[in-house]
Amino acid sequence: MTENRGELPQYTIRDPHPAIVSREDWDAAQLIMNNRSDNRKGSKKRRHDRKEFFNIFHCSECGAPVIHVRSSKGGVHYWRCRTAEKKYLEETCEVRGFREISIEHTFMALLQEMKKDDGFKTEVKQAFEKLIPNETEQKKIKQVEEEMQQLHQKLYQAVEDGEVNGGDPAQIKGITDQIVALQNQLYDFEDQAQQSNQVQKDMDWFFEELEELQDFNPDKQRIEFRPDIFSKIVEKGTIHPDGRIVYDFKFGMQLTATGNETMAWRLKKKGKPRKKKKK
Repeated sequence: MTENRGELPQYTIRDPHPAIVSREDWDAAQLIMNNRSDNRKGSKKRRHDRKEFFNIFHCSECGAPVIHVRSSKGGVHYWRCRTAEKKYLEETCEVRGFREISIEHTFMALLQEMKKDDGFKTEVKQAFEKLIPNETEQKKIKQVEEEMQQLHQKLYQAVEDGEVNGGDPAQIKGITDQIVALQNQLYDFEDQAQQSNQVQKDMDWFFEELEELQDFNPDKQRIEFRPDIFSKIVEKGTIHPDGRIVYDFKFGMQLTATGNETMAWRLKKKGKPRKKKKK
């Protein structure tokens, strides 16, 4: 076979064979390797530990995951569309990367906006109510349970007839399959109820933390990032070319953080508030 040295068109095929290592595992491995290199004697690079951002951000233009990258100069941490980072040669995307410290800063600024908005809690509770099983769904659950009871009785009768008359295996299998399908529906309803309960607990915790959030001027200063709050409330973040990040929150709302294109790293970091003395 003659080697193609450019005489004919050349193509890169994405995933022609099953991957030995998944892309998610590959990214995680790169993170570990980068952190190990940071720990070497004499290294001045800031260790990367913002694991809360992994598998959260996506590109608004091509839909690809937004991954962690580090600049060759100074080891500054960025988040950029994986396609734009040229991980896949057959795809292109021109969305720029944004500094991790800017994403942290604008998220904290967004939290402060929530805190100062008098109607925010009411909006959150109204959005959350849509996640709770409504009256129609409750009736559906009861209907499914009644259908299951009828099918169990039908199955019992089919098995009894089978012991006397030889039975029909196809009939028994058909009834069993219907019972399994209905049971899976009930599992889905139970999962939804459990998730709603967990979101309710996280939402109550979030409101308490929001009240205690340190006040600051986002245009002139920044405060410590709260990874615990981010993990509790953020479900997804869509990063746009202009720096906007549209956050989908677990309590059913969508809000936008702006300013990620600005130089937040130049802002003075505000110290932590002093703890009040107990009387």
